[in-house]
Amino acid sequence: MIDIKKIENTLKFIGDLKTPDIKLAWRSVKKEMAAMSQKRILFDLSDLKSIDSAGVAFLDEIKNSSDKKIEFININRNINQTIQAFSTREMDEPEPPRTPSFFERIGDIGFRGF
Repeated sequence: MIDIKKIENTLKFIGDLKTPDIKLAWRSVKKEMAAMSQKRILFDLSDLKSIDSAGVAFLDEIKNSSDKKIEFININRNINQTIQAFSTREMDEPEPPRTPSFFERIGDIGFRGF
């Protein structure tokens, strides 16, 4: 179960951020963020005990859907490892296919025959 406390421009997550709690947490976060006039909102994760892949997707959605600057702070090592394992925010874009060089193309033509 997750509890969310508002302290100035910070929302502090306390407890477990897991699949059954996401819907209620989303409503709570949206309500609190709408009431905040600050352009920068901090999410304090120091008291977050555990998180699953749905919780990580929830954090990604918070960051992606807000027009405010969102920062996650005080993340313990275990929570950070889970976030890095499941988050799409840190993934690199796939590299575009490489165009063969002139010499590779000539070699391919020679290999296949004219």
